[in-house]
Amino acid sequence: KNVHHNEMARNVAIVMIASVFLLLAALLLLPVCVSSYEVGAYCGYEWLGLCTKVPYTWKRFDGAFGPDIQEPAPIVPNQYSPTMNYLTLGGYKVEGTVPNAAEVVSMMQHANCDNVDYDMEGALQNQYSLVNSLTNDVKSLLPNTAKFSITCLSGDYRSVEPIQSNFDEIGIMIHADTMQSGGWSIPRSDPWSGETWPWIKQWINSSVDNHKIVLSITSAGLEVRQLYLY
Repeated sequence: KNVHHNEMARNVAIVMIASVFLLLAALLLLPVCVSSYEVGAYCGYEWLGLCTKVPYTWKRFDGAFGPDIQEPAPIVPNQYSPTMNYLTLGGYKVEGTVPNAAEVVSMMQHANCDNVDYDMEGALQNQYSLVNSLTNDVKSLLPNTAKFSITCLSGDYRSVEPIQSNFDEIGIMIHADTMQSGGWSIPRSDPWSGETWPWIKQWINSSVDNHKIVLSITSAGLEVRQLYLY
């Protein structure tokens, strides 16, 4: 399953920026019983979507997503609070030598990001031990206000369980090119009967702190009823 999803074109992330306002509109229609939620979007260079197109109150996951993991991410303008900005390392087909802690901090400062996100594909695929050690090293160089997020393939919960305490958020990728393709489905008649829910459920039933779980989705094929399920 993981390999299958890893082969999908990496033009989808937490949100496709081109449709970011479609997702925003859907979120505004959530029932009033939802007390709070947080939203973020991957952004970067123009081919993906500029971080300036992400609403101010959303988190920005800023990355170059080029062939080399050490390629600098674009600079998020100063009018956007760096406390809401995450430097994203990794991603589909992003290869090369993983930067050391000092290099990561330099990349963060360049991009105006106070936080770090690891997209566990490309050079980072299955590298949970390395990322955990890197996070410890980066933390030693930063104020304790820095946050760390890790975005995982759907079947990787066993790799996350022993290192979860090092991360503030743990994202799980539950999409392919759309919300209902490539082995993912949320049927209108019975959302729980589709292929998506069992993958979410295994994370809920694992020892991973449910309060840290973030659902990484794409706006391609996204419908309000799917947000109700989540």
